[in-house]
Amino acid sequence: MPHELLAKARPTQARAHLEVARDAACGFLLPHSPRCPAHVQQLLRDKAAEHGFLLVDLPSVFGPLPDRTLFLDYSHLTLEGIRIAMAEVADRLEALATSTKSQRGLVEIDPGEEAAAHFLAAIHNAHYGQSHDVVRHHCAAALDLAPGASELMLGFLDCLHGSAEPWMCESFEVLSSWPNVMRYLAPADQRVMTRLADVTLEEAIVDVLGLSEAQSEQDGDLDGTIDLLESRYHSSTYREDRGYADGPQPAYRRAVDLVSTFHLGCAAPAPLRLRLTCRVPGANGHAPPVAVRVNGVAIGELPSTARWATTELEVPEARTQAGVNRIEIMWPLLEPRWEAQLERAALRLERGVRPDVLPAFGEVHALTVHR
Repeated sequence: MPHELLAKARPTQARAHLEVARDAACGFLLPHSPRCPAHVQQLLRDKAAEHGFLLVDLPSVFGPLPDRTLFLDYSHLTLEGIRIAMAEVADRLEALATSTKSQRGLVEIDPGEEAAAHFLAAIHNAHYGQSHDVVRHHCAAALDLAPGASELMLGFLDCLHGSAEPWMCESFEVLSSWPNVMRYLAPADQRVMTRLADVTLEEAIVDVLGLSEAQSEQDGDLDGTIDLLESRYHSSTYREDRGYADGPQPAYRRAVDLVSTFHLGCAAPAPLRLRLTCRVPGANGHAPPVAVRVNGVAIGELPSTARWATTELEVPEARTQAGVNRIEIMWPLLEPRWEAQLERAALRLERGVRPDVLPAFGEVHALTVHR
């Protein structure tokens, strides 16, 4: 984070700071996207020179800071990126020592397939926590390449709001008719088949297709009880869903940010009743209370306690809306008990279990909503 901020503050040195930020996550026992650290890159360059290997150094080929014209996400190349990379490879091989420019024009694919790649990139970027701007860019690019890509987007929205598993929805057959989409959204891959709270992706699709939120199906009339700890209401990214550590997952949600956000889709405004069971690690009786907000408006609070405590909160109909409702738990900022946390981490390492690297501001055992 510090180097990401420095990159924004010092644009002329952005690349150096972003590379340090990229490498900083490695070795901290945190799950992260695939990446090639700077020291590994340099080792590949050194060994290629030492053994006389031909080297295509894409960071040098692509220039200062490659953008969306070259990359779909953190590693996968766009068609233009593939053209440039493969032209450089061809240019290095004596058997294919043709002009780089002439080689680039030989790589062509069906616009529909390229559109599918962009929509899959939108899904992938959303699930890795990228901004609305990035996700919308890929949705718009898919629609520009092939108007039929709207079927993909509408099919995905239908799967998103269905009550059955995504692969059991009729709209999944539409998605499966595109081979590349079926390859990515494979039912055997539990991660991509987990229904997440795809708020950013849904907003981007609604935007590029010119829909209103009312035209985007929501989660029904809320009859019965809804468990907001399910992935589809709580987790917008793989990291949020699988946790911020690689060890055994606890039977509750750990809040590693000061705000825990849950997303509830409603067909129309309606009064709600929330039931929350939570605790605040390290609370000593003098900590500020835990506050709960709905759509940015405070609807209640409860005392901070280190023991599990349950409370019920009424949400007036006037505080809800048709479309996505954001329910937020605001945790107090307490001084971390570093000594106890380090001791707990050491004990877990001795047992061969990876420790929790990030401190928890709060923990939620249950959060339900019903009318």
